[in-house]
Amino acid sequence: ESLEKSIDFLVGLEPTHISAYILKLEEGTPLYLKKDSLSIPDGDATADLYLKAVDLLAEKGFYQYEISNFCKSGMIVTKNNEFLQTACLLADVNEFIFRIILI
Repeated sequence: ESLEKSIDFLVGLEPTHISAYILKLEEGTPLYLKKDSLSIPDGDATADLYLKAVDLLAEKGFYQYEISNFCKSGMIVTKNNEFLQTACLLADVNEFIFRIILI
C-alpha cells in the first residue's frame, strides 16, 4: 500500500522520467547504524516490491528503458544530458529511493 501511495504521489507531480533504486544500506552510514530499529524487507520481499513498482509504473504510462529508469513515451533520458534538473528526492526505507528528473 505504501508503495502504491508513493508512486501515485510521484506520478501526480507529472514527471517525464522516474528513476527507482532499491535502497541498500552501506556500512558506516547513519542509516546503517539504525538498521536494527528499521523494518527492512529481505531480498525476496525487496524483489517483489521492485517488480510491483515496475508494474505500477507501467500502468501509469511509464516505459521501463533501463533497470531503474522509467519514462513517458519519447522521453528517454541519457546520463550525459546536461539539461537534467533534479526536482525531488524521496526516500522510503521499506521500499525504494525515487528520484524525479524533469527535462
